[in-house]
Amino acid sequence: MKQEAGHFDYLDGVRGIAAFSVTMHHFFYAFLPALIWGAAGNKGLIFPSFEMAIAQTPLNILWSGDYAVMVFFVMSAFVLTYRFFRDQHDPNFSRVSFLTSATLRRYPRLVLPIFAASLIVLLVMQMGGLFHQQAAQYSLSFEWLALQWHTPNAGFVDVLRNTFLEVPFKPEPRYNNVLWTICIEFYGSLLAFAMVAVLGRQSWRGWGYLALGWYLGNSPYLCFVMGVALADFMYAPSAAKARALLSRPAVYWTLAIIGLYLGSFPKGIDASQNFWFSWLYWLDGGSMPNAQWTHNWGALFLLIAVLHAPNWQAILSRQPWRWLGRISFSMYLMHGLFLGSICSWLIVTLVPNIGYAAAFVLTLLVYLLAVLGSSHLFARYIDESSVRFSRQAYTLLVGRKLDAILPRWNARWRSSLFVRKEWRYTLFAIVLMYVLFYAALKQPWFAHSGWDSYILQAKAWWQGQTMLAHDYPYLELAIFKGQYYVSFPPVPTIPQFLLYPFFGEGTPNHFLNSAYTILSFALLSFWFNPQAQLKQFCVPLAAVFGSNLLAVSLNGGVWFQAQVLAFLFTISAFFFAVKSLNRPWAMHLSALSLALAVGCRPFQLVYFPALLWIFAYHLGHIGNGAPKTKTPEGREEAEPLQQFLIFPIIIGGALAWYNWLRFGNPIEFGHNYLPEFQRATEGQFSLSYIPENILRSLRLPSFTPEGGLSFPRMDGVMFFLVNPIFLILARKLTQLKREFWQVNALLFAAIAIHMLATWSHRTMGGWQFGNRYFIDMIPAVVLLLWLNRSKFDGKDLMLALFGLGINAYGALWLYLDWP
Repeated sequence: MKQEAGHFDYLDGVRGIAAFSVTMHHFFYAFLPALIWGAAGNKGLIFPSFEMAIAQTPLNILWSGDYAVMVFFVMSAFVLTYRFFRDQHDPNFSRVSFLTSATLRRYPRLVLPIFAASLIVLLVMQMGGLFHQQAAQYSLSFEWLALQWHTPNAGFVDVLRNTFLEVPFKPEPRYNNVLWTICIEFYGSLLAFAMVAVLGRQSWRGWGYLALGWYLGNSPYLCFVMGVALADFMYAPSAAKARALLSRPAVYWTLAIIGLYLGSFPKGIDASQNFWFSWLYWLDGGSMPNAQWTHNWGALFLLIAVLHAPNWQAILSRQPWRWLGRISFSMYLMHGLFLGSICSWLIVTLVPNIGYAAAFVLTLLVYLLAVLGSSHLFARYIDESSVRFSRQAYTLLVGRKLDAILPRWNARWRSSLFVRKEWRYTLFAIVLMYVLFYAALKQPWFAHSGWDSYILQAKAWWQGQTMLAHDYPYLELAIFKGQYYVSFPPVPTIPQFLLYPFFGEGTPNHFLNSAYTILSFALLSFWFNPQAQLKQFCVPLAAVFGSNLLAVSLNGGVWFQAQVLAFLFTISAFFFAVKSLNRPWAMHLSALSLALAVGCRPFQLVYFPALLWIFAYHLGHIGNGAPKTKTPEGREEAEPLQQFLIFPIIIGGALAWYNWLRFGNPIEFGHNYLPEFQRATEGQFSLSYIPENILRSLRLPSFTPEGGLSFPRMDGVMFFLVNPIFLILARKLTQLKREFWQVNALLFAAIAIHMLATWSHRTMGGWQFGNRYFIDMIPAVVLLLWLNRSKFDGKDLMLALFGLGINAYGALWLYLDWP
């Protein structure tokens, strides 16, 4: 046992036993289903009464696969995070390095062995080596065995897509049914890392664990919260007395018995009249208890007991159990294939000759030998190689560079805005503001707006399609050659694509928009106000919460998602650009961010010339800056600017290819195929729209007979009244620096082009508060204020506060349908 050295060898034994339990669960599921379903379907095959009865007793723990998986989940979160709590006070321990390494290595560690196992399954399928459907005729496992490996499009490309996209992000394992857990394992691992990052050093983290556990309820993800909390508990100095109490044999034996008993609760069997489990029905209010909660808590109790039982640890640390743990993942990946191939073949071949009982026993023996032997080889040559590869790839690509820059990052973080108490108060005020808004709107935090075509596009992507299944008349869909397409640029679909396996079509798009907005404010505050001075808050406040972005951030509709995400990406692009002196990586990140912004709102393209000017200035192409590199002849030359166009070219090429794939036109995102624009005489854009739209952009609000303030609900109001950052810029025109006349001209020209393009659009944003199209120009206004080193005073702060007030009122006016 090497717990003192930091490795829990005995947990390998627990992992191996749990994996073996899963293999037995699926063997019985395939060939003795009465042990899984009890009397359901009358599937007793050898000793019918005995099989159906034993399935409803605590002996079910021996093959309780679902419970074993929950043990995996709790143990996974524990093992992934315990090092953080153990070493966090060590001066040589880096939280950033630990979390970055653990997070980036998790995906390849999971998918590479899965890819190899899926290729083996594909090979067996192509050779005609599966006999599961024939075997199901004898075993009566029509609900499970007969339904496996339904892959009409089986092939190498399908294995690639299934392994690297669908299995880790969406529980759709076509080549190995047991891999439904991998999506939960991957997302649960990310949840565990996020908990450590956010809560790990907070004094109130215990309340955070409780709140998150309460929210997750009976979900399998609760196991990951339990695992993190358990790792924290094992190293918390304040829990020393509790650990001493748990180390008493009477206590850990009691916990283990309770845990195993809860884990033995049969999933899917009505045991309400059963001696062993009927009281759980009373505990659960008289209804069928959810086996998920019994298995979740049973797994936690068992792990607590094992972590405090030194005698058990000594036994589980012995070589046979550790070997079983070493091959556990391989056993998990390989056993399903043997069920459908050699085991099914044996059942089909032997049952007609020697009867089911004898065939079952012989098949079980062959199964165990095949699974253990193949798992040993798979672990040695594939699984362990995958672990080494992920570690070496991380070290080569990320680890060394991260180790080099971490000291600088840590020093900057300790002196940054985000460690100041002023920022904590500000963040508390922002969260409170959103809590009050969501409460006033009677809008749950994780609710979903149905006005969201991005989630439909994400669903189509998961199905390998670019078009939608059918029309949604309430959404702005492009109709092209009888097919229906999302008519908006596709980048905002990417977060929805990642969330779809987790939430389905009910992604929390309201919350996403609010989160994007808060991130934008945090970035602007870090940029403009690192010392947390009150007057310097006027730009972040006016740009974000004092603008129409506030109302947009409260709704997850498709139109608003694109704007909020484009705002965040554009702000990020300009931030990294102005911070890119002697930092080529910042230039690459800046160019990537603006390219992604274009993939949300195409008109953001007009700001690329200004961005490239900043790059050229920092590289020495413009101004008096010294060149950065020397040629072989000894001449000093600036680094080439073209290298920073790599990401924009890649992103632009991907967007053009996607447009061509759908509409046969690389610059067509689909709006020209909206019915409303096809009916319009002048089309989507026309110079004839400009005069009327300018007048719409200058309309004033009015007062209602009751004294309330009312705004036009369609196509906008005076844009600088509801976005007073434009007024702040107007006040600073006299502060423009002659040194930056070129970039100033580029930015003013870009804003002017953007405004003209906006005014030439057929509509000015439809149903809204304020004039939301002008949100897209605010990042350029912010950049102008920064480049010219504008000085801010109390009047600017008053304008920002006025913007906050009118936009808070306008958001409530819009969504509560005030007159």
